[in-house]
Amino acid sequence: MLELRHFEGAILGAFEAWLPLRGMRTLCLRLRRAADSTVQIAEFLDGYPGVRQGLYPGHTVVKRQMNAGFDGLLAFRLADQRSAAFLQVSLELIRRATSLGGIESLVEPTPDYAWRIVPVPLDLVRLSVGIEDSDDQIADLGQALDRF
Repeated sequence: MLELRHFEGAILGAFEAWLPLRGMRTLCLRLRRAADSTVQIAEFLDGYPGVRQGLYPGHTVVKRQMNAGFDGLLAFRLADQRSAAFLQVSLELIRRATSLGGIESLVEPTPDYAWRIVPVPLDLVRLSVGIEDSDDQIADLGQALDRF
């Protein structure tokens, strides 16, 4: 068996090969749901008190170039850079984690050291939008934003 692996390379077991196949069957549905929710969240954040700038492809020339929709990623900048960290810990449905593309909505924590290594604005909040109900996601963002 070791010789075969040496010449042909490592191969997945049957179960490990089945897992991505299972996920691919619903990928289109999950991506569409996340993209639709992301548009609704971006519209909610536009002009919201305390939100200085929305960063989403749907707000730019990309909207004219991409007719198939967008993904579930967006970012926004807050008026007060101290609020970004407080906002992240005030969210209840949206969890803090460094990951993208899962079925759950996640907010990317801005590390305290980021400004020393790369020019990441401390007022930046990055979201990976999942497949939860968009009204629930918006309500969670609203309650967290209203604390500041």
